[in-house]
Amino acid sequence: MTWKRDGDAEDADLTLRWAERGGPPAVEPVRKGFGSRIIRMGLSGSGGTELRYGSEGLTAEMTATASQLKQA
Repeated sequence: MTWKRDGDAEDADLTLRWAERGGPPAVEPVRKGFGSRIIRMGLSGSGGTELRYGSEGLTAEMTATASQLKQA
């Protein structure tokens, strides 16, 4: 897991990157359950999430501004 910050103060974009490795290939689920909905909501409920399903595993990037996180 890594964090990245771009910008200053309230205008900063914060990105959380989660990567799962060492398991079976990641395949996008056919059925979306509660956990999938929570992940897709992202860091602040704004939906700033990108999921990549690959042969090496799942990678999720969630982005929000600092001001969005303060309000959440």
